[in-house]
Amino acid sequence: MLCLAACGSHVVIVNSSEVRLRLDEFSITPQTVQVHAGRIKFVAVNAGVETHDLAIETEKLRTDGDPNILNKPTTAQPGQAIPPFKLTLKPGHYKLIDTVANHADLGDYGTLIVVP
Repeated sequence: MLCLAACGSHVVIVNSSEVRLRLDEFSITPQTVQVHAGRIKFVAVNAGVETHDLAIETEKLRTDGDPNILNKPTTAQPGQAIPPFKLTLKPGHYKLIDTVANHADLGDYGTLIVVP
């Protein structure tokens, strides 16, 4: 992984098809990740003291106004890993969020930048 400063935040550039994340109160680390388009494996560990999950959302909402979540979030207890999952993603910006309760409102979110 390579970190770059961009717009005041660090972007972690992943040069493989596997994105590793850490969830806790209340953050997703790294908060901004860049990866190449294609089949991407997501691996996340709950390093916090509360239950967390991980959802990948598109920036555009569904026609009914709800978020367009691309995976089915699975919760993990403290110290556990979320079952790894794979998504095929096209270039664009996506949201990384914890959908448990109001965790995203408290800072449990991030950005996934998918490049060609």
